[in-house]
Amino acid sequence: MRSYRSISYFTDLLMLMILVVSASSLQAQSDAVVSPQLIDEAQFEEFRRMWGAPDGAFYLMERGGCEIRTYPDKKARTIKLQGSRKLISSERGNYYGVIRYNSFSPSSLSISDITIYSRSGEKRYTIDKPDCTAFVISDEGPSVVGISGAEGLGETRLKFYNSSGKLVGTTAVNGFFSPSFSANGEYFYALSEGGTLVKFSSSGKRLEDVVRCRRYFLSDNGEIVAAYNDTILTIVTSADNSLGLSVKGAELRDVKFSHDGTRLAMLSSDRLELFDLVDRQMVGEYRSEDTTYQLLHLAAGSNLNSLVVSASNAGASPEVRHREGKLLLFDGFARKLWEDDLSYTEWSIRYPEVRMNRDGDLFSALTANGLKVYQL
Repeated sequence: MRSYRSISYFTDLLMLMILVVSASSLQAQSDAVVSPQLIDEAQFEEFRRMWGAPDGAFYLMERGGCEIRTYPDKKARTIKLQGSRKLISSERGNYYGVIRYNSFSPSSLSISDITIYSRSGEKRYTIDKPDCTAFVISDEGPSVVGISGAEGLGETRLKFYNSSGKLVGTTAVNGFFSPSFSANGEYFYALSEGGTLVKFSSSGKRLEDVVRCRRYFLSDNGEIVAAYNDTILTIVTSADNSLGLSVKGAELRDVKFSHDGTRLAMLSSDRLELFDLVDRQMVGEYRSEDTTYQLLHLAAGSNLNSLVVSASNAGASPEVRHREGKLLLFDGFARKLWEDDLSYTEWSIRYPEVRMNRDGDLFSALTANGLKVYQL
C-alpha cells in the first residue's frame, strides 16, 4: 500500500508539473509579440468603390473600369466596363459577373445578359436574357441564383443556375430578402415573409423552413445555422438539435463558425466571445476596454485560431465621433495579441470593415480612407 501511495504521489506531482509547464507555454504564446505587416493599400481618392476579401479578390471600381487585386502575390489587373455594364462579385470575390443592361432608364431597366468570370479573368459562361433584376454568385462552382422581383415586396421568383450556367430549377418566395449561399455552395438561404428562414438546395429545391429569426449566420457547409432573435442566438443543426446562447452585449454584430462547426465566435458591440459547441461552454471572452469605442466587425480564419475585430469611436464627442477606429487581433481564446489605431477624415458609421483569409494569415481593413491589407 505504501509503495502504491508513493507512486500515486509522484504521478500527481508529475501531472502538476506538466500542467504548470503547459499553462506557462500557453501564457507565453498569448504574450508573444505579433506584428502584422502592411503589404498593400489603396485610397478612395483613386477609386469610387472597393470590396472583396484577401483570399479571393478585391474589386476597386474606377471610372470606366475596375482594378482586381489578389493576395498574397499582390497581382493586379484592370478590366474595362464600357456602356451600360455593371460588375458584381461573389461574397469572397472568387468569381465576378459583368451585367449588361439594355437601358439605364428607370422605366425600362432590363438585363440583356450576365457573364461569369473567375477572379483571374477566365470566362465561365454567359446567361442570355435571364429575366432577372439581380444575382447572387457562389464562391464555389460558380453557381448563380437570379432574382426576379423586389426584395421584401410580394412574390419573388428565383432561378438557379449550375456551374455551367444551365438553368436547373426555379421557385418562388413571398417577402424574399437577405439571400446567401453557404461557403461550400451546396445550399442557398433566404429570409421570407414573417422572418422564416428558408433553405434551398443548389438546384432550387426547397428543403425546409428552418427557423423564424431577424438575422442568420451559416457554417461553411451550410448545415448549421445561428439564428438571432432579440437577445437569444439559437444554434440549429441539421439533426434538429439546438442550443440557445444569450447575447450579453448591447448589440449583436457578427457570428463566425469554425470550418468543422465545433466552435463559434460571437461579436457584440462591447465584447467578443468564443464557444465550444461540443462541450457547450465558453472558452474565451474579451470585453472592450474603452467605452468610447464600439466593436463593429469580425473576421476569422477557418479554425477560429486567429480573429480580427474592428472598432469605431461611436461613443466619443460629436466633433470626432466616427472619425477614429481600431483594429484588434485575437487568438482562439479571445486573448488580444495586437492593436492598431486608425483615423480618417470622412465621417462614417460603416467603417472599419475587416476580412480575413481562411488560413488566418492575411487580413484587410476597409476604412473611410481606403483599403489596407496586412500579412501575419
